[in-house]
Amino acid sequence: MSSEIEILTQKISSAGEITSEVVDAINSLALLLLEKNAAQAHLTSQKAVAEARTIRYPKGEAAGLIGAAMAASKQRNYEEAAELYDQAIRVLEKQNDKQQVAEVRKKLGNTKYYLGRYTEAIENYKRAIEIRMVLGDELGTADLYANSGAMYGLLGNYPLALKSHMQALKIFEQFEQPSRVASTCSNIGVVYAELKNYDEALKMYQRALDIRYVENDATEISDILNNIANVYHDAGKFNEALNMHERALELRKQTGNKTKIATSLVNLGDVYKALNQYPLSLDFYSRSIELFETLNEKRGLVPAYYNIGELYFLTGDYKNARYYLDEAIKLAEEIGLKDHLREAYEHMAMIFAEEGKFEEAYKLHVKFAELNKEVANLETSRLVAQMTMRHEIEQKDRETELERVKNLELTKAYNSLEVEKQRSEELLLNILPEEVSEELKQSGKTRARSFEMVSVLFADIKGFTLISEQLSAEELVSGIDEYFEAFDKIVEKHGVEKIKTIGDAYLCAGGVPVAAIDHAERIVAVAKDFIRAADELRIERAKKQLHTFDFRIGIHSGPVVAGVVGIKKFAYDIWGDTVNTASRMQQHSEPGRINISESTYQFINGKFNCAFRGEIEAKNKGKLKMYFVE
Repeated sequence: MSSEIEILTQKISSAGEITSEVVDAINSLALLLLEKNAAQAHLTSQKAVAEARTIRYPKGEAAGLIGAAMAASKQRNYEEAAELYDQAIRVLEKQNDKQQVAEVRKKLGNTKYYLGRYTEAIENYKRAIEIRMVLGDELGTADLYANSGAMYGLLGNYPLALKSHMQALKIFEQFEQPSRVASTCSNIGVVYAELKNYDEALKMYQRALDIRYVENDATEISDILNNIANVYHDAGKFNEALNMHERALELRKQTGNKTKIATSLVNLGDVYKALNQYPLSLDFYSRSIELFETLNEKRGLVPAYYNIGELYFLTGDYKNARYYLDEAIKLAEEIGLKDHLREAYEHMAMIFAEEGKFEEAYKLHVKFAELNKEVANLETSRLVAQMTMRHEIEQKDRETELERVKNLELTKAYNSLEVEKQRSEELLLNILPEEVSEELKQSGKTRARSFEMVSVLFADIKGFTLISEQLSAEELVSGIDEYFEAFDKIVEKHGVEKIKTIGDAYLCAGGVPVAAIDHAERIVAVAKDFIRAADELRIERAKKQLHTFDFRIGIHSGPVVAGVVGIKKFAYDIWGDTVNTASRMQQHSEPGRINISESTYQFINGKFNCAFRGEIEAKNKGKLKMYFVE
């Protein structure tokens, strides 16, 4: 390469005058310099642009603009790169160079992705697709479909993400492009995993894996094994997850990618933590920290420090927990990892509270609450951006159709869009409380709120693990769905907010998102109706020879923080020690019984018959009094 650079440099310097050949030579020199010295390549491309404009050589000007944009992008100056690509497109469009316009549109789309402007990235990909379809460039079109699918996935628009990836896959299969087929199958697997369609995700990952084994690509194989392991983890199949993570780790050791090795160690630590095998989990987290520290990989160190700090906290070793959580906080504050910072604040506050350092605990709790609010608002903004993007796409599609076809069918299509809009609003109300939904539509954001006193209910199925081993997946899910559908109607009847379901557990709360004086009375009435509904379903299902479930219910009253959260999906949720205590009440309940804390008892005493049942020793809380609601 050095000899080529010298030859071109000599040719340019010895030229008596600027010609199109000299501009071409300057552009060629810039491309050779790009990998070696991006800053010098940037200056060289700018020189090519200036000289091309002097002699009115549009082809050379466009090439120079593209080269300068590539150099700017390599230096992470993405705003400048986007502007330069835009200028190049205008020059190329005047020359009617459609092939180059499509290529630069793709590059501009990629740059918009780096800037986090996913809607603009999709728009550029769509315009490039239109050109490549006219030119008959099917493989180029497939690449753009794949890029569009990735953008839709980042925006949480999974139906369009799947559609784009499937379009790409069809073309790659047609042209027998196994490597691209494998990449696309992996991307589709990611989308299915996000949708919790684990069976389809595993099918797609396996297809990609089969191709990578034929190619003997250890790096790609390890990444797919890691993805498969994560699916098993999310599905609660921890032994299968361990097997896949161990296989991925061995391959990563062979390839020598230390960052990925450290990530695999963290993943193994996560699985062992889920299995409550804390010593093994601690060992893997410690090894990951050693490797991340060697690499000075701060983004990897933050979750590693947090994970090991949380483990020490769970085992009651507050000294070590404080050390690692403090390290996580310092690094997270430095590089801005807000999710881990928020969690570390919460655990540190709990440690200080346990040690009687209430002032320090209060200060950290305030930081936690502020950051919680900030993250909640950020996720709401992402939701609004996603909704806006969908609206823009639908609007542009409607405009295209209006120009193309002005007939009765168009009117019907437009009307159907209005119906879909109504359905979308109904879906939003199914996900968020009405008050929160209205706030989102009016102001474009929501804020997290603190509630001084609410009542939280947890209900779960007794012996669920054993039952799940006896029933097929279809029988298990349909059975739980029948019970939870009845619970949903009861919650709505009493004006209580359903928060979420977690496997076999059902969580709801009285007094959110609108404070209510009778929150405890409402939630206990809900609990009694839950038991009554479960009894009725037991009789009905027994007649049909279907399996029945027994529910344990626990209730606690206290303060919570509530708001909209999520990274790729959004949901209304509640946090705080009150939620944890309600879960403890449920764990110590009995089938068909309602176990409440002393706090709830004080609210309902005299309104419901209750029986004192003794105290339990709760970790980090001391003794808690419990009562059965008769």
